[in-house]
Amino acid sequence: MAVLVLIGCAGAVACSAPGPKLEPSPAPPPPRLAIQPLTWEKLGDLEMWLDGPGPAHYPDQRVEAELLLAEGRLTFAKQDRATLPSATLARRIASAEFGFRRALADGDASTMQRHRASRGLDEARTLRAPKPVESSAPRAAVKPRATWGARAAVGSRLTRQTRRWTRITVHHSAPPNALSSTAGPAVYHDEIRRIQRYHMDQTTPRCGDIGYHFLIDPKGAIYEGRELTWQGAHSSGANNRDNIGICVLGDFRYAPPTAAALESLERLLDELRAKYDIARDSRHVLGHGELKVTACPGTRLMEWVRRYRR
Repeated sequence: MAVLVLIGCAGAVACSAPGPKLEPSPAPPPPRLAIQPLTWEKLGDLEMWLDGPGPAHYPDQRVEAELLLAEGRLTFAKQDRATLPSATLARRIASAEFGFRRALADGDASTMQRHRASRGLDEARTLRAPKPVESSAPRAAVKPRATWGARAAVGSRLTRQTRRWTRITVHHSAPPNALSSTAGPAVYHDEIRRIQRYHMDQTTPRCGDIGYHFLIDPKGAIYEGRELTWQGAHSSGANNRDNIGICVLGDFRYAPPTAAALESLERLLDELRAKYDIARDSRHVLGHGELKVTACPGTRLMEWVRRYRR
């Protein structure tokens, strides 16, 4: 009996003895999307790799994997933009932006990887912007200076524009007397001449021409003001640099501009932004009051500017 007990104990000891330690298999490297067709399956594999042990086993490939995932998501968002519900598109763009920002903030990212992340963010912002509505209406027609009887500009008081335009500022004229929306062109031409006289004869220092580059009357007619050859004089000092000035005729502190004036303003902004590659945001499309303390362009027109930027 004693022998049996000893054998049983020996057997128990033998069974509980530790065997050789098994190392876990290393995680596979991330899919190389740069040389493989882009599919949702590959993006899924990348997500699983990043969420699993992959970055711990291959830390030198973590940033590249995050960039590949963000670029893949952005590519599919661009491909499917026309058919996706707006909420779904927004989520895809947001997930891509998240990945690009992570790569930009990562201290291990190379110069080239940072460049790719920055470029990806720019593309995502462009994709997020509202898609312009195609219109059968003609492009904004700008009436030349002769239409409103402009005085000759004084070149010695003007600053030549030598760089690319980067901003646009919207103003209202705030005339001393109410400007009727049903008046004839002669009334609006007189208002533009009044502004030019004020800018050239009464400001200190005196301007070499009307300060705005474009003016819009209540019926939607767009007029050429100061030629775009010259820097404007509409936003005070350094604020005029590379800044196109547009003035909508009227006082919009309490009443909004006419629908015709706003339609022309929108078309003109769209065309200037497209021509000079100006972004549609609060740093590049502004109301005058965002640059200095002033009631211009009026509360009601400023409301429209904010909606336009959104």
